[in-house]
Amino acid sequence: MLQIISGKFFEDGEIVHNECNGVLYSNVAFHSMHPIEYENIKINTVDWYPGYPCYVISYDNCIEHTHKTSILVKIGDNVVIEQLKYILSFSLNAIFDESASVIENLCRRGNAHDNYISSYVTETFDKERNFTREDWEYSIQFYKKMMNLARDEYKIVMRCLAAYHASFSVFSKDISLSYSILVYALETLSENFDEYTTSWNDYDQNTRKKLDALLDKVEDNVAEEIRNILVSNEHLKLSRRFTQFILKYLDDDYYKAIDKRQGSEEEVKQAVVKTYIFRSKYAHELKPIMKQLMDAGISANSEIFEFQHEVFFTYSGLLRLVRTVITNFVNSRNVVEKEDYAWYDDLPGTMSVDLHPNLWLGKSNDFNFRNIDRNFEALLYCVETEHKVPEMNELVENYMTNILSIKESDRCTAYVLSWIYVNIVQGLDNNFVDKIKKLLDKHSETLNKCCIATIIGNSFGMNTGCFDLEEVVTVINNYNKSKFKKNRLKIHSRIESRIYIAIARSYKDEDNNSCKYWYKKAYRNAVNDKELQSEILKEIELIKI
Repeated sequence: MLQIISGKFFEDGEIVHNECNGVLYSNVAFHSMHPIEYENIKINTVDWYPGYPCYVISYDNCIEHTHKTSILVKIGDNVVIEQLKYILSFSLNAIFDESASVIENLCRRGNAHDNYISSYVTETFDKERNFTREDWEYSIQFYKKMMNLARDEYKIVMRCLAAYHASFSVFSKDISLSYSILVYALETLSENFDEYTTSWNDYDQNTRKKLDALLDKVEDNVAEEIRNILVSNEHLKLSRRFTQFILKYLDDDYYKAIDKRQGSEEEVKQAVVKTYIFRSKYAHELKPIMKQLMDAGISANSEIFEFQHEVFFTYSGLLRLVRTVITNFVNSRNVVEKEDYAWYDDLPGTMSVDLHPNLWLGKSNDFNFRNIDRNFEALLYCVETEHKVPEMNELVENYMTNILSIKESDRCTAYVLSWIYVNIVQGLDNNFVDKIKKLLDKHSETLNKCCIATIIGNSFGMNTGCFDLEEVVTVINNYNKSKFKKNRLKIHSRIESRIYIAIARSYKDEDNNSCKYWYKKAYRNAVNDKELQSEILKEIELIKI
């Protein structure tokens, strides 16, 4: 949202201005007579506020009035403040939040067993610090770099900054989760921006040797092609890709001596690998990090911990690693001052939804026959949910007049769609209905093919061929495997349940195990229809096995 109100995506439309204010609290103070300016945002200090330092944020939540949106009201004030909170917390190495109680909880002190994050990372949560003008200048430059990122880069980095901030919130409840969230932030950058190319050497050594022994028995060009297919696996050696990405963004400043124990270049390499392993163990097994890394004293005084020659990041060490990698990554990206981007799709509170069929069904005659499944699914939805079916006369007439021009795989669907329209939908013109029924009779051989469309038609009373039961079951099983894929046919659950019940009845007395299976399938499919479920249970009770 910060990028949007910066105006970098706006064109030549009217800009609607909305002067807004927000409040952020922090653990670090700064006193100034003049506001601190972050381009289109001004931050004013509040000297009179008792308790934690308070900052008033003033900004223009501007929006462009274009024909694409016609949006005139301001939106996303909470997101503006939230994103600014993330940037300020990160760039100033402090804590900013909308709630003073959050600052208080994060900065409270206790004994080593209280798991207060302020005992693990001292500077970030220090209540006695004061910002300098140099701190603000550094933060302003980071803000500018963020605003000048390409939109897709900005959204990914902002997710990382949100994770960085979220890590603090969960620390007192679950140190391992807090630790893992920081790794997730690094992993997010790595998976989106790493340029590492996998090679055959990335394969597990033992597996690679076994495969090499087998590949030596085939021609060289075939063996090489097989190796290329195997290494193209995007999950191959994710830890190596992760490690290479992290090390790429560690500069000399990172290795500059500080006041606590830190890792050498070789130690850091090992610690990065171990960090990835910790994340994996937690994500897949909820296995906590090693106990030594949960010790506040170790984290406060050292960025790494060595145990039996193995090296690990403490929480404070991992935190500085994350800060360094994200900062250097942002600084390395190209400056994009203006960008052609559909910014209105990113406005808070907006989402993409499927339009109700009443709004579009029948509006197009589908002359190219590309939307037969979509139109069929929409018609079934309207019929089954008792919504009014839109007028589809021209569409249906186009299908039936040109039925032989439709490819065979779609012909049954177009036929059944037309049959349901003229036989189930009420209030149609009689002359039109008679015309379509004559065309249906003319091409009635279509009904002899067992497919999902004719099975659906049969559930509505259409006289189809006498299909083999096992063939019907095969068609239904194939339908169920594909129905959740994009652009594949998916019908209303009530129609599915009717078909399952029909199959169950066909098995009755001949194969009662299969009969019971299909009744149970219908029952579990009818989760939103109590009455139908009750009827199915009665049928199941009558089955003798």
